Amino acid sequence: MDLITLPLFPLGLIAFPGEQVNLHIFEPRYKQLVHDCRDQKLSFGIAPYKEGHPMVIGTEMKLLEISQVYDDGKMDVKTQAMGIIRIHEFYSKLSGKLYPGAEVERVQRLPSTGDPNLAKAVLLLVKELYESSTVSTEVSEWHEDFTIYELAHKIGLSFEQELQLLHMEDEDERLHMVERHLKAFIPQVKKMQEMKAKIQMNGHFKNVQPPELG
Repeated sequence: MDLITLPLFPLGLIAFPGEQVNLHIFEPRYKQLVHDCRDQKLSFGIAPYKEGHPMVIGTEMKLLEISQVYDDGKMDVKTQAMGIIRIHEFYSKLSGKLYPGAEVERVQRLPSTGDPNLAKAVLLLVKELYESSTVSTEVSEWHEDFTIYELAHKIGLSFEQELQLLHMEDEDERLHMVERHLKAFIPQVKKMQEMKAKIQMNGHFKNVQPPELG
């Protein structure tokens, strides 16, 4: 097992491989992390943070650019998720640094694409979800490199479900999980939309035909 030391950015979010993540940096320790990544061509890890502790599974990130530096030193940066890491030992501060770090293992995953028919069925469910919730976002068509990571933040998954997805090693397993989620979630969304419509109607003037009285 090959372990490497990475700077670590514990956050209350999950980054999926391939995803671009824009961050606003304001703490001195993470300003230092960004500068080190830029100057030393380092990658860093985003570890989902919950209940005061980083999770065991996280994502290795690369710094794409520092988009803006403000007068007070705060920064807007663009990063991209490269792959999954497993954290073996966490350090609240790396030696000589302000920021945390960890000994991590790069997790080798199976080929990322899954069963095309399953992926297309999931995409149809995503379209149904958006139509049911009147979301105007378009769902892209299936393509050979499609993975469910592309839509993982846009289908109503909870933080715990997203973390579960990050742990799964096989794309078909991830697709089946999302399929189950959508089949349970879509009826709830439709019911909420019906309730919303009823509430809105209650505030309107109604043209009601009274019954004929004998």
